[in-house]
Amino acid sequence: MSSNLIFRVLESQVTDYALGLSPQFPLLDFLDRHQRGDWGMASGNVRHQNDDAVRNGGEVVSRFQVGAFYLVIVSQVLAGFARSRITIERM
Repeated sequence: MSSNLIFRVLESQVTDYALGLSPQFPLLDFLDRHQRGDWGMASGNVRHQNDDAVRNGGEVVSRFQVGAFYLVIVSQVLAGFARSRITIERM
């Protein structure tokens, strides 16, 4: 991994639905973007909360549109490391 990660995901849980669709979605590419501070389609308020959570600990949320789906990554960040949950939602 590159050194420009703003936090590092140590463990990630992928829902069964997301795992079933994973051939259509490069999950690791999106997780990499998430760790670098690319929050995708997250609103301005969510972006602000994400930035604060990276600095102080807390929940970071990224949302990426892929075709008719949203890929959602939620991480709990503490001291630069995180546990994440990856889900895919139909629009």
